Amino acid sequence: MNVTIKDIARLAGVSHTTVARALNGQPGVSQETRARILELARRLRYSSNALARGLVTRRSQSIGLLVPDMANPFYVQVAKGIEKVAVDAHCSLVVCNSDHRQEKEIEYVRFLREKQVDGMLVVPLQKEKQHFVDLWLDKFPLVFIDRFFPDLPVECVVSDNYGGAKQAVEHLVQLGYRRIAFLVGTRGGYAAEERLRAYHDVLQAAGLPLHEEYVLETRGGYADGYRRAQDLLRLDPLPDAVLAANDVVALGVMRYFTEQRVRIPADIALVGFDDIDFAGMLPVPLTTVRQHPLEIGEKAAQILLDLIEGRRERQLTVQPVVFAAELVVRQSCGAAGKVKNHRALAPCTPGREEHDS
Repeated sequence: MNVTIKDIARLAGVSHTTVARALNGQPGVSQETRARILELARRLRYSSNALARGLVTRRSQSIGLLVPDMANPFYVQVAKGIEKVAVDAHCSLVVCNSDHRQEKEIEYVRFLREKQVDGMLVVPLQKEKQHFVDLWLDKFPLVFIDRFFPDLPVECVVSDNYGGAKQAVEHLVQLGYRRIAFLVGTRGGYAAEERLRAYHDVLQAAGLPLHEEYVLETRGGYADGYRRAQDLLRLDPLPDAVLAANDVVALGVMRYFTEQRVRIPADIALVGFDDIDFAGMLPVPLTTVRQHPLEIGEKAAQILLDLIEGRRERQLTVQPVVFAAELVVRQSCGAAGKVKNHRALAPCTPGREEHDS
């Protein structure tokens, strides 16, 4: 005979509502009572029927996560932060990868709604937004991560992209670099535009010319970094430093430069963004901007659960939650006085095999 919530309530001497709250991780139950109920449930081998519970609560105890590139370690860490909060709240996590494709983003939003998730956490591509407007009009719990739409009042959690990029470019300028290229993320997106604004501001403040040909767009993957490194070596004059959209792009740049015998930093300095786990373990440890993806994921998940549970009211004006970003200085930047233009040592060779991520 299956053990029911009423059985546990009778043995614990509490109401079945209190048992349900304790088992679902909801507020309103003392720590002592919750512990007693969970221990009884364990001893009695209680197994809830998620479908039946969902019919009563109209909750699926699941949330969705949609990111543009699950191969990017930054989003892996974001997902780990979200999972930690979800597990503590007895929620399952459904992860989807849009692969930087707008049609996939729209389709996955539809898929997650059909799966009846209780809410969504999304890193939006920021190309179209009607599918998110529809969610907002339906009062569906939604939180953006890393990017957002300024005219859509959806809760969001981001890094200080402007401040992080500003630190990186200022560091290069202070070291004496004057021809700084920027492999920026997808133009039009919040993070990319904030970093580009910082890049422009620092160059202007330093009295350095802005060469548009030194700003190259990238989707953010290893293969993009490898390809864009070829474009960098076609520039005349060569840049003496490169700021990459993220550490994965920087790794692609580093690989191509190594193949072409371009020395980092003796020939061209390199700075990444994210400070992923292996950034300090590369043959030339990477100077990079440290973000806090684990904490960003945790905060975004907590906001979403608060929206789902009604502990947080929807607002018509929303300010993003911003996490600080800090420059981590390693060996991929050197003293610019030692840097020379080594075009003869770094010929661009079209037709070489390109490496996909």
